[in-house]
This record gives sequence, C-alpha cells and structure tokens, in this order.
Amino acid sequence: MLRYVAARLAAMVLVMLLVSACVFVLMRVLPGDPVVAMVGMMDVSASTLAGMRHSLGLDRPLPVQFVVWLGNVAHGNLGVSIRSREPVTGVLLSHVPVTLELAALSLAVAVMVAIPFAMLAVRHHGRWLDRMLTAGSLVGVSFPGFVLALGLIYLMSLRLRWLPPTGYVSPVDDLADNLKLMIMPTLTLGLTSAGLLTRLLRGQLLEEISHGYVRTARAKGATERAIMVSHVLRNALVPFTTVLGNEAGVLLSGAVITETIFALPGVGRLAVENVLNRDLPVIQGVVLWSALLYLSINLAVDLIYGVLDPRVRYG
Repeated sequence: MLRYVAARLAAMVLVMLLVSACVFVLMRVLPGDPVVAMVGMMDVSASTLAGMRHSLGLDRPLPVQFVVWLGNVAHGNLGVSIRSREPVTGVLLSHVPVTLELAALSLAVAVMVAIPFAMLAVRHHGRWLDRMLTAGSLVGVSFPGFVLALGLIYLMSLRLRWLPPTGYVSPVDDLADNLKLMIMPTLTLGLTSAGLLTRLLRGQLLEEISHGYVRTARAKGATERAIMVSHVLRNALVPFTTVLGNEAGVLLSGAVITETIFALPGVGRLAVENVLNRDLPVIQGVVLWSALLYLSINLAVDLIYGVLDPRVRYG
C-alpha cells in the first residue's frame, strides 16, 4: 500500500506541474493587461505603465516568468496580488475557511438526505413512494442551482423574512448569525448534490439486492434492516463514495455561483473577482488550490475503497 501511495503522490506532482504550466500560459494569452486593470480609470503615462510591468516582472520572456514563479511555488510562495499587494497565500487562507464551512455543511445535508431517501425508495420499490422519490431526485439533478438560490432568497428573506438574504459572519464572532446566513447556501448546494447521490445510491442498492448473498442472508433468518445496513448498503457505498468525492472536490474548490449570489467571501467568489480584475497571481493560486484538492480527494477516495471493500488490493 505504501508503494501505491508513493506512486500516486509522484503522479500528483507531475499533474500539478502540468496544471501549473497550463494555467500560467492561459493567463498570459488571454486578452487584457493586468497593469491596466490595476490602475483602472486613472490617467497614467506609458512610461509609468512600463515601469509597473517591469517591477512585476511582466516584461520578462514567458519561459523566464514561469521558471521564476515555479521556483517560488516550490518554496511555498504563490506570489503577491497585483491589486492588493498582499501575499497570495494569505489571501487564499482568508477565504478558504468560508468555503470549507459551506462545503462541509452542504455535504452533510446531501448525505443525510440521499442515504435515507435511497433506502426508502428501494424498500418501496415500484410503489408510489419510490416513484415520488425518484422524480424528486431527478428534479434535484436537473434543477439549476442559481434558480433554487434565488427562490430561497425570495421565499425565506423577502416573503417570510425568516433569514437574511446575503452576507457572512464568522462562527467565531457570532455562531447564531453565522448559521442563519449559511442555511440558504447550504440548502442550495446540499439539495442539488442530494438529487444525484440519491439516484446513484438507489440504483446501486437495487443491484446489490439481486445478488445471491442477500438471499443467503434471508435464508439464515437475518432481518431486512440488518441485511440493508450491514451488507447491501456497505457494498453500494463504493461507487457512492466516488461521486461523493467528486462533489466534495467541486464544493471545496469554490461554489462560484452560490458564493457570488449569497455574497460569501469564499474561494469561488475570490476567483470571479480576480478574473475580472486580471489579478494573475491570485487566479493561479486559486487554480492550484483546486487542482491539489481534487487530486488529494481522489487519493483519499481510492484509499477508502479498501476500508469499504476488503477485496480491494493496491498494486
């Protein structure tokens, strides 16, 4: 297993290098000048703009810029924001806790909805409850998240006036206000993910029930509850974990639309703002963060397979 993990970590390094090169080149070939975006509407002479480009190292050849940036990244230095002149690492770390909280709450909602609903649908397979839950999960998969977000704001904030529409308060400062502000974005992402997870888990449970070991367990007198929880559900969780890991990667890398609608200062909103401002170091930092998360989650999911299914062997 250690050899497998070492090989995966080596592959992660190669993928990160490839991602770094791609994002670095793409950011340089996109139209627009980050220095012009930084000065905005101010009347600045061409010589001043040239001096700013020189101080930022943007006048160097592209390969030289990449090697310098890659060397800094290897030492944990993601550069300095062009607009705020703050270290990119510090900017990222100030936005990551918001995204982590939103992702954790959303995944918790998705799992707490998906597992019982899928098991309930399988228990009543072919009946009206199964059809209703299946239709509901299909709506969850196909319903646009931003429409659900706007609908929640209209209902919960404008009509019922139960919750504030937008904003963020740290749980350290005020836990009650934090939870009030996180309810709607959590429901937006959690219910959307729950639709996909419910459909997947329902299909896997139905497939597992048809296997011979279920008939054997019934013949030995095991209850349906024990069969579903101890045997069927555990085996069905292997593909479920794969999709859950992908959903976690999407949420942890920043739910761009949801964070923007609810004005949450997370990684997704940070990416949007700095793409508009052409802040190249921050954009590169966000992309690297997202890539590292995806690779780490995929590795974690592969290792979890061995816990869920003892037959899995790592070569």
